Amino acid sequence: MNKQSDEQALIQLLQRRLDEGVEQLDSDTRERLRQMRHTALETLPQPRVWWQSPLLGGVMATASVTLLVLYLWVGTPVAVDEGLLLDDLELLSSEDLELSSELEFYLWLESERGTG
Repeated sequence: MNKQSDEQALIQLLQRRLDEGVEQLDSDTRERLRQMRHTALETLPQPRVWWQSPLLGGVMATASVTLLVLYLWVGTPVAVDEGLLLDDLELLSSEDLELSSELEFYLWLESERGTG
């Protein structure tokens, strides 16, 4: 026999002997034993389940606040003046592009500002 089956056999033998011993006791003693057994079982610490962890509550609160901040920050529309967008579009689509033809002048002006 292996170790586990030996242990099971011993446990079953002990249970039978204890049950036989309890049957021989008077009813008052059996009742006191039952009450002591229930008291002992109630004092055992109950295992916590993972979702009742205080750490999980803190993590969930932090994640909720972070999501709320991101939603409010990213989700807020930026006020855009549509008139300025149309003006920019007209400037880019116009045939007269003086600004792009004088690009060398603007590059020189920028380099002068940087060194001056």
